This record gives sequence, structure tokens and C-alpha cells, in this order.
Amino acid sequence: MQGPNTGTADRSWDSSRWSRRLSLIVATVSAAVLVLGWGADIDFLRRIRPDFAAMAPSAAMCFMLLSAGLFV
Repeated sequence: MQGPNTGTADRSWDSSRWSRRLSLIVATVSAAVLVLGWGADIDFLRRIRPDFAAMAPSAAMCFMLLSAGLFV
């Protein structure tokens, strides 16, 4: 019988938990940078390339709220 932290299933669960948290952190930080770009009127932070459409600040706020909700 294996202990609570020694099985392979435990390691795969742990890695999926960390990858989920990392992706949520990346989504939250990128949305925060976008909101900062809209607030400071920095065009580079609102869009990836000049010929791409800028994301609306309300969409960025929704991404941040969704990330916060999934993080909990």
C-alpha cells in the first residue's frame, strides 16, 4: 500500500494542478496588462500587432474575473 504522496496518480494530479494554476495566472496577468494598456492609452499593450484589432477592456475584465473564479 502506498502513502498519500508516493503514487504516480498523485504526481500526475499535482502536475495538472500546477499547470492549471499557471495557465490561470498567465491569463490574469495578460488581461491586467491589457487593462493597463487601455488605462494608460498605450497602443502596444492593447494589441499584439498594429494591424490586429484591439481587445475591448470589458472583455479583459471578464477574463480576469473568470480566471479569479477558476483559481478558487
